[in-house]
Amino acid sequence: MQKKKLFIIVWCILLPLFLLLLSYKLTLLLFPVTIAQAETFSYLSGQGRLNMNYTSLEMSHLDDVKKVMDTINFLLYGLLIIVLIIITSQWKKKKFLVKLCQDGGFSTIGAVILLSLAIILSFNITFTLFHLLFFSQGNWQFPADSLLIQTFPIEFFVRMSTWIALLSFAEGSIFILLSYFLPDESHRN
Repeated sequence: MQKKKLFIIVWCILLPLFLLLLSYKLTLLLFPVTIAQAETFSYLSGQGRLNMNYTSLEMSHLDDVKKVMDTINFLLYGLLIIVLIIITSQWKKKKFLVKLCQDGGFSTIGAVILLSLAIILSFNITFTLFHLLFFSQGNWQFPADSLLIQTFPIEFFVRMSTWIALLSFAEGSIFILLSYFLPDESHRN
């Protein structure tokens, strides 16, 4: 019984993380951006050149952002494999799979609510903590009139965060709904 509880706890950490990263990737694909933002994202994804006049400090930050994005991609695909392995390994244990879907969905929604509250209560503090965590070398603060800030104003990040939260909430809800549509093994002959 202890193993099952530990398994569920690990699942309830991995699934929300996976769904948040998936929502981030989907947001990058679907989010409306300006031409300058699109060019910068193309550069960050390694698919294009950057013809903008960013300063060397801004380019240094973008190179750090590229490393973070590459790490996110690695984590996303690694978590995808783990999530698929867990689901397929539990496929014949429908009752337990239902519990995983429900608990994973609710933990995702809980994580989204907590992150959303942090963002709503103080976006600036959350934004600062995020940057301190991922850009500890400190090259992420620029003057308001810098090209990077003009290209990616704070409103961009607020809207993008909203999209990520809404998508993650929907994905968590889908896992909960799936649990109601999984065939119940007790109805088999």
